[in-house]
Amino acid sequence: GVFKFDFQLPLTVADFEMSPVACVEQAVSFTSTSLYATTYQWSFGDGGTSNLVNPIHTYLNPGEYDVMLIVTHPSTCNQTDTLVRTITIVEPGVSSLGDAVSCNGESIAIGLNNPTPGDSYTWTPNLFISDVNDPNPVFTPGSSTDYVLLVQHGACVDTVFQHVEVTTIALTVQDDVVLCDPGNTSLTCDVTSTGIPTIAWSLNTDGSDPINSDPQAESINLMVNTPTTVYVLASLNGCEVQDEVQITLVSFQTEIEGDFTACENDTVTLSILDPNPTFVYTWSPASLILSGQGSSLVNVIVPETTTFSVQGESPDGCIAEDEVVVEVSDLNSGLIAVSASPSVVVQGQSSQLMASPAGYSYTWTPASYLSNSAIYNPIASPVETITYGVSITDGECTVDGEVTIRVVEFVCGAPSIYVPNAFTPNEDNRNEWVYVRGNNITELNFVIYDRWGEKVFETNDQTIGWNGYFKDKPVDPAVFVYYLEVTCEGGQTYFEKGNITVIE
Repeated sequence: GVFKFDFQLPLTVADFEMSPVACVEQAVSFTSTSLYATTYQWSFGDGGTSNLVNPIHTYLNPGEYDVMLIVTHPSTCNQTDTLVRTITIVEPGVSSLGDAVSCNGESIAIGLNNPTPGDSYTWTPNLFISDVNDPNPVFTPGSSTDYVLLVQHGACVDTVFQHVEVTTIALTVQDDVVLCDPGNTSLTCDVTSTGIPTIAWSLNTDGSDPINSDPQAESINLMVNTPTTVYVLASLNGCEVQDEVQITLVSFQTEIEGDFTACENDTVTLSILDPNPTFVYTWSPASLILSGQGSSLVNVIVPETTTFSVQGESPDGCIAEDEVVVEVSDLNSGLIAVSASPSVVVQGQSSQLMASPAGYSYTWTPASYLSNSAIYNPIASPVETITYGVSITDGECTVDGEVTIRVVEFVCGAPSIYVPNAFTPNEDNRNEWVYVRGNNITELNFVIYDRWGEKVFETNDQTIGWNGYFKDKPVDPAVFVYYLEVTCEGGQTYFEKGNITVIE
């Protein structure tokens, strides 16, 4: 026997091209790209078959179908080959978008918010929209319109419906209301629109908690006891317009702002808290009105504590009154007194500052060398002659005063050293002793004699004074003579004689 092997024979290969997705009732083309095939057997998965090389088939129902191609060739090595691919058949979509509303002529965007890239779009009718092929065009109001949007993706065309409603709504409310007295009042409005609107009368800006039971009521009755703002909200198809009515009472627009405290003969301003520009305001006492009579703001002079009154009159004759008391402060420039004790000091000494009356707020300037610049009686220890000013205030009025402290260099003698010329040793615990006063004294001899020349007191210690006793008995009121010899730091000496009067 003889065998022949031919290794050069080709292979039959099945292959084809098609769209992976197609629409119901759409003609689908199948193109064979097979190699070494002489016969073709197609099975489309829905019962349909074909022997054509490049058949066309139409699917009638949606779903997934397995498409099989069997090719043969009697002279190839394998003679036959098979290939299966899956095709998805879909139905064209039909959907509706929510209604779009254009309020009072405003332009709005319609259509698809998230379009699919690569799809094509066509709007019908081509009315009032910015671009017939834009999936999200701008609608410029003309009239209410029903639109159809055709969305083509591949060979499929989806249909989308959208209605655009053009709504017009306008609201007019009556003028603001001024009531003479608390009571019932009627409020009205007028609403014009392209449909039947909902009307809400409310005391809230957002229209919540409406006070009208009829949602189409264009008028209401309302009991008013205080100034009130009533809001009116009209709505239709999501479109809203709003307005308000102010209701005021004459008495509430004739209230004077607060009580005042003023300084004597000050000019102050009085005003109405919530004035009405249509009212006439008459103030009294007229003799104290400097300017503004007839208006809601006047300038007045206050010579003393005064009650000012005002009468407010509306254009229709409603009248209300109010009054305010303007107090005059007790603090005035005639009461203030400022002193320094002593007013002349030697360098290094201090002086007691005093401002009266007491019981107010104090500010001393300059604050230099003061123990406290915010009290009525600070201690001053200046190093040079200085003038202190003080401002006294009760929160409303302020009065000023000043005092000068003269600072002198130290000398071993007057005024750095001095002896009081009188004292009262009468056991009332006031001014009971007499001492030598002065700084920088290192030695002294202080002797006191009565009028007959008898010595009644002597000391060499500056801290020891005479209490008006002699031989353990109080002396009679009289004039006594003293002699004083001192030595100061640095060796300077000083002698002085004078009189001291003992007073009961």
